[in-house]
Amino acid sequence: AGGVTTGSDSESFKFSNGNIYGRFSLHKNIHFKKNRNEKTNFFLDNSLGINVDYRLLTNSKTYDNAYSVMMADQQYYKPLHVQMHYGLGFGFRLKRGSYLIPGVRIPILGYQSTVASAGDSGKGSTAFGKPSMHWFSSRYWPMLIHVKYMFAFEKKSKGCATGITNDQDRDTQRKR
Repeated sequence: AGGVTTGSDSESFKFSNGNIYGRFSLHKNIHFKKNRNEKTNFFLDNSLGINVDYRLLTNSKTYDNAYSVMMADQQYYKPLHVQMHYGLGFGFRLKRGSYLIPGVRIPILGYQSTVASAGDSGKGSTAFGKPSMHWFSSRYWPMLIHVKYMFAFEKKSKGCATGITNDQDRDTQRKR
């Protein structure tokens, strides 16, 4: 009132969790080249896949200075959740058979169950289709920034090429 601050409160809340996960992705690379026979050093890596995450470490589930308003409707996702993700990366060929692909992976669909916080009379819920995760009274949408290094092993040939293509070559090989 009257341009004077009568009170203020500034709080910050954070959380960090430790997950173990497994993922499966199908990739499609789009090479940037002008004609069909040209070799290229750059490509776009698109992927669509599924990841299954399990939370092993939970560091915070309560506010430090809990106000009754902040405690309402708190839900936390259960340790197991499944998401369908889309990945986009830009690949560089470093040398023959090795590639560096920086990119981002974002969830587009998800399945998770939530539980209400301790002391809350509300029930948890099950969410299908929402890729975001409940924590405190908010929903978080995880994005994964990654740098992949890929090395493609060359196929080893078995034995040496015979070089025999006609009768004269066969006879020459026999006489050696």
